[in-house]
Amino acid sequence: MAETVEKLTTGEPLTIDQLLEYLPALKEIPRAQLENWAKGAAVLHRYRKGEIVCEEGEFGSTAYYIVSGTVDIFIHNPLAHLRTHPVRNFLGRSMRRMKSFLTDDQTDHRPEAHQRKFIGIDANIDLPINRPLAQLGPGELFGEMTCRTFQPRSATVQAREPCIMVEMLRVILDMLVGNRQPSELTKATSKVKMPTFKGTSFKAEIEKKYRERSLNNHLRSVPLFASLDDEFLEHLRQRVELVSYNQNQIICKEGDDADAFYLIRSGMVRVSNALPGGEMVRTYLSRGDYFGEIGLLRSIKRTATCAALDAVDVVKIPAADFALMLEKFPAVRQQTPVRRRMTEFRDSFATVCVTNISWSPPHVDLAATRFA
Repeated sequence: MAETVEKLTTGEPLTIDQLLEYLPALKEIPRAQLENWAKGAAVLHRYRKGEIVCEEGEFGSTAYYIVSGTVDIFIHNPLAHLRTHPVRNFLGRSMRRMKSFLTDDQTDHRPEAHQRKFIGIDANIDLPINRPLAQLGPGELFGEMTCRTFQPRSATVQAREPCIMVEMLRVILDMLVGNRQPSELTKATSKVKMPTFKGTSFKAEIEKKYRERSLNNHLRSVPLFASLDDEFLEHLRQRVELVSYNQNQIICKEGDDADAFYLIRSGMVRVSNALPGGEMVRTYLSRGDYFGEIGLLRSIKRTATCAALDAVDVVKIPAADFALMLEKFPAVRQQTPVRRRMTEFRDSFATVCVTNISWSPPHVDLAATRFA
C-alpha cells in the first residue's frame, strides 16, 4: 500500500468493497489502483437531523459525497460573499497563501456586485443572495475546492434529516473527477508520487448538474450579458466549454490571438504583463470574475497573460459565439466602455511585481478594470 500523506481521524473506516458500494463510479478504476491508493482515504459519517457537517470559514482538506438524506447549505450573512486576495508580507513580496474574508456588497465596487442575484459556493448550486439557502441530496458532492486547494469552507452545511455521507481525501476526489497535475514545487517536495487519474462517469454527472443549475446564473452575473434574452443564453449554455487548468498553467497569453471569453467557475487567476527583467502582476481574479472580452470586442491581440494561481475551472465561450452575440445584441458593446477601461488597465494597477520587487500605490481601485 502506498504511503498515506493525510489521515482521516473521525468517521467509520471503509474497506474497498464498502467504498465501491457507496461510490459505484469507482468501479471504473482498476482494482490494483484502489488497493494501492484508496485505503484509509475515505470514511463514512452518519449525521443526525440538525447536526453541522462543516462550517463556513473553517479550513479543511476533504470533500463530501451524500449517500442518503438531504442537507441545508447556507451562509450566515445574507449581505456578504467570500472574496479572496493575496496576502503580502512587510516587504510587499507576493506570498502564495491566500487570505479569505467576507465583503459586504455595499462596499464591493465591482459592477457585478450590485446586479448579482446569486452567491457562488463550493458545490454545484448557487445561493440566492436575498435568501442564501439551498438543499443538496443523495448523489451530490460538495467541498471540492476546499479539498483541492485548502481554501476555507464557503458555506455551512447542516443535516436536514438523518444523513449518511462519505468524507474523502483528495486522492478519492481525483479518482472520481480526474486530477490536476501538481506544480513543480509540489512534485519536488512531496514524499509520495501520485498517479494520474482520468476521472470516471461521475465527472460528466457533475458537469451536467452545473450546466443545469448554476451556469445560467453565472452568465447572467456578467454585465456584458445583461441585454441577452433567454433564448440566446440557452444557446450559450449549450455551447460553452467547461475547462480545467492546473496550478501555474497559462490560460491565455499576452500577444496571442483572442479566441475566447472566460468566466471563472472556481479558483484564482493571476493577470500579468511581461516586462524586461520581470513580470508585472496587474491583479487577481476569482470565482464570478471574467476576462478576455477586450481582445474580442476590439479585435486585437491579448493585452495580458492570465494564468491559474491554483486549480482553476473556467467557462469558455468561443470567439465565434461571442461574435454572434455582438451581431444579435449590439447593446453588448455599450456595456463595456472599452476606451476608459483600457486606459485604466494601462495607467493604474493594484500590485506591481518586477523581479521580486513589489509596489502597491494607494487609493487605486481595479474593481472595474478588465483584462485580456
